[in-house]
Amino acid sequence: MNLPSITPKQQEILELLYRYRFLDRIQIQTFMGHRDKRRITSWLKDLRHKQYVEWIYSTDFEKKSKPATYYLGINSVRYLRGTGTYPLTELRKRYKESGRSSSFITRSKILADIAIELQVKSNDNKRYLCQPTAAYALPGSDFHFLTDFTAIHPDIVYVRQQDGTSRTYLIELIDATLPRYRVKRRLKVYVDLLDYEFDEWRQASSTTARPTVLFICPSVGELLYAKRRTRKLLEDVPDRKDVHIKFKTIDKVRETGVISGGWEEA
Repeated sequence: MNLPSITPKQQEILELLYRYRFLDRIQIQTFMGHRDKRRITSWLKDLRHKQYVEWIYSTDFEKKSKPATYYLGINSVRYLRGTGTYPLTELRKRYKESGRSSSFITRSKILADIAIELQVKSNDNKRYLCQPTAAYALPGSDFHFLTDFTAIHPDIVYVRQQDGTSRTYLIELIDATLPRYRVKRRLKVYVDLLDYEFDEWRQASSTTARPTVLFICPSVGELLYAKRRTRKLLEDVPDRKDVHIKFKTIDKVRETGVISGGWEEA
């Protein structure tokens, strides 16, 4: 099937939407480091016309000031499938984007904001290399081995490189609707990873340091529960001093970001 032609910059937009699922124009523009919002808007309009992207846009007066949210359309999935780069299991998920819940969309945009923060704050002295789930699921990723861990699928993996050393961070965003028994299970699999499964991580990642796990909680109450439960799980860990699991509420992340302080250690 012959698809409408698009420019390399428009292809870059499709790759961003594949990675982060739902993005607004401001996020796309920031990721691309482009100063001219009119050019971004023009590219997006053309992509919509060619059915590469769809958008969520309200004509309601109160909501009209909010930027439209974009996601992959039918031709994007066909185009990306034709590259042979993207897993079919992931591409099939993109066919169902129009039916995603508002909470899923909000979650996707929060994770994109975190990635933007890491990108914007990278400099010559300190670099942050960020990969959301869809990125490290690609076979060429340094963290593709995470797909072999059946219970661990962090929302974002990022590496801080500074002074010739690197540190890996795993970010988990806990949904407000997630039942506590599933929160407890998620906490346990990360404690297990940093405890007796660490040798498996070390061999797969070729690093000797344990990753730091960052849990973003929907409320103060859920943070206190998660921290208390994690402390209980850590009681039987022999190398507890080398295990770092930290917590922060989503409101604090929105206010101060993920790089700054304010994280509470378990």
